[in-house]
Amino acid sequence: MTLCYLNVIIPFWGYLGFKNNFNEHSFYIGIIIVIFFTGLGIKLKSNFISTVWHFILIYLFYPQVIYYFSTSNNLLPVVGYIILLIVFLVIIKLPLPLLALPKFSIETSEKNFLIVFWGSSFLVFPYLIYFKHVDFNNLLLSDIYDTRLSFRDVSKPGILNYLLSPLSRVILPSLLVVALLTRRFFYVGLCFVFVAYLFLANGALKSIFLGFFAVVFFYLGSTFRKKLILFMSLILILCFLSITEYEIYSTGFLSDMAIRRVFFVPPYFEDLYYSYFNEHNFTYYTHSFLSFFKSGESNLSLSRKMGQYFSGNEDLNANIGIIPDGFLSIGWIGVVLHSIIFSISFKIFSNVNVGKEYFGLFFVYIYYANTAFIGTFFISHAFLFLLIFVYIFLNNKNKSITNTIYE
Repeated sequence: MTLCYLNVIIPFWGYLGFKNNFNEHSFYIGIIIVIFFTGLGIKLKSNFISTVWHFILIYLFYPQVIYYFSTSNNLLPVVGYIILLIVFLVIIKLPLPLLALPKFSIETSEKNFLIVFWGSSFLVFPYLIYFKHVDFNNLLLSDIYDTRLSFRDVSKPGILNYLLSPLSRVILPSLLVVALLTRRFFYVGLCFVFVAYLFLANGALKSIFLGFFAVVFFYLGSTFRKKLILFMSLILILCFLSITEYEIYSTGFLSDMAIRRVFFVPPYFEDLYYSYFNEHNFTYYTHSFLSFFKSGESNLSLSRKMGQYFSGNEDLNANIGIIPDGFLSIGWIGVVLHSIIFSISFKIFSNVNVGKEYFGLFFVYIYYANTAFIGTFFISHAFLFLLIFVYIFLNNKNKSITNTIYE
């Protein structure tokens, strides 16, 4: 990943802000930090927690360290993720009593599965108002932006927008996995049909298909360790192909779609946010619905305002994740607070012993944790809904497991 960043991202995409300021001193600091926290993960016993830890390292931490010693030499964003990792290690070792919510397993009870499936299918019905606007050219990705604009007009006052995330990121992917596990292939097909229609109605490729593709991809691999190796292998292949493409054709298509956008745009924006708010007043959550700490406008698009400030382009939306969101809100206390909230959430998932076949659900939210403010993450992206849904419908707390990632 480092080679790809230094030899492809910087020379090809440098005009977007990816500069070569490689610092040998920062490099050694970064390597020591990486070795230390990678080593800590070796001692984690839980299948699920160990896999989450490694995905945090690969997706959130390593790219930030690479950006630190290659471009910014600003340690603040790295410190933010060091705090997250430390808090995560502490939280997962603490006892966590769970609420006595009702449990209706959709894995072991066909009746519960059918009730949830057909009940959820009714949530697709409101989108039928958009049927006359469906454009099958979206399957070729040709008219998706026009579809998105049309969907915004149809979906007012917004109820369809709030239904979309629970449906496409939680309910339908979960039902797909259950259907695959129980070999109910008719329902597997219906899940694909529902998701395809939602995409045709909305045009949001990443928002709708990301969760679905993730559960299919991470359904592969018979153990948590194999799922991790599968993901690492994919990254290595993409980095190798990106370097090869640039060396042979002097183009950056693969590096843009697979490496730059996913791994290095977030560190770029986070570095800018940390630098800005380290010298300016914090927002005290006035940029979100959590504006009770301080009076102010709660409906400001802070990411768009900051995008305009950083680039001069009013159309640039500078999205960042929940950890730097804590810093810009109330400083390092916010980083610790958001780290605690994030860690407790995954502690809950671990306690209810969710099956390894569902790991794609959680991978998606590790991804979103790097691209959304905490309010958006929990409400608009439906992470709070995922917590409730998993606890009630995918709870395997009484199922025995072995405490090794190699199981």
